[in-house]
Amino acid sequence: MTAARNGTVCQPRRPSQPRRPRWPNQPRRPNQPSRPNQPSQPNQPSRPNQPSRPNQPSQPSQPSQPNQPSRPSQPSRSCTTIAERNEARWCRRRDG
Repeated sequence: MTAARNGTVCQPRRPSQPRRPRWPNQPRRPNQPSRPNQPSQPNQPSRPNQPSRPNQPSQPSQPSQPNQPSRPSQPSRSCTTIAERNEARWCRRRDG
């Protein structure tokens, strides 16, 4: 009667045995070959490729063109833009 009422008494008994040996077996085999393979192939070529192409031209181009003209134009018209933290003082003084 106890097994019929609960219904889960027979379920955990069956998978409990194979679960113990499966967990330690799975991570032991794939962990060893996967660790050295993954970082050796993709890490080496990805590091120099990403920062060399997009980082160099993107950093000087963004702050040189839009940052210079945007700073003086934004605070004069509206103080609720990117200049809230730094140029918030100038807007308050001008408004009174």
